[in-house]
Amino acid sequence: MEKKKNFFKNRKFKKFSRYFIIFLPIILIIIGINWTFSHFYGMRTPGQITTYQFYEIFVKSMAALFTLAAVIVALFKEGIISIVKYVELEIEPRDVDFLFENLTRKEQSISNSSQLTPILQKAESYETFLVVKNYGNKIAEGCTIQVEEILFEGESFVNHENIDVSNGNFLTWNSNSQKEISIYPNNKAIISVLKIVFIESNSTPGNAQSKQAQLKIGDFSVNDDYTNGSWTVTFILCSKNSKIQRFKLKIRWNGDWHPRMIELKKILTIEKVK
Repeated sequence: MEKKKNFFKNRKFKKFSRYFIIFLPIILIIIGINWTFSHFYGMRTPGQITTYQFYEIFVKSMAALFTLAAVIVALFKEGIISIVKYVELEIEPRDVDFLFENLTRKEQSISNSSQLTPILQKAESYETFLVVKNYGNKIAEGCTIQVEEILFEGESFVNHENIDVSNGNFLTWNSNSQKEISIYPNNKAIISVLKIVFIESNSTPGNAQSKQAQLKIGDFSVNDDYTNGSWTVTFILCSKNSKIQRFKLKIRWNGDWHPRMIELKKILTIEKVK
């Protein structure tokens, strides 16, 4: 059943369906012309119908068909245009495992006064980027993304906790630091939707300096009440000339920080939710 649903969502199938709908009336007219010729001309005998009468009937029939076609075009003009010129946006992750490692600035130290030895780089933050691509043949105008819903599930909560996102703003696109952009046909735009930031707190007398990390979902900084659990986040993509789309991510994390991605992946998973 799932394979069948994916087949109907396939871009090639959608494109075929659009062209089929466009050319179907033309095919029907051709069939009608062929049937008219075969029916009247093939069955004609000297006493039934003359050639002049046949062409008169044929011309009137074609006039009626084209008049009907003109009426259909007038009534469904916007629908026909939307089939021919359309926006088709798709959202997908930019990186494997939905995670990108932002490393500290590369530095080098002098060794033996003649060689430069690279210092091991560490992550200062991690990000999740989404790619929005326009597979249509029309410009997607006024594209915006924002957080629609955040559900948290953890040991300290019996049920799912709905985090308030009513004051959320549109997220900023990476290409031009704008919150609203246009995406041209066969072009794409990238946006950061999730970030884990390293925070190093000040040491106190008798205690060692503690290292923490903070989760940022869109423009929301998750507070300490929601740690060591899972977050189901719904992002909403809007465009002025396209239908609304939703994209869900599920983040599982215990709140610990690791400066290398290979270590962080042991305690952090990010996956798409259907």
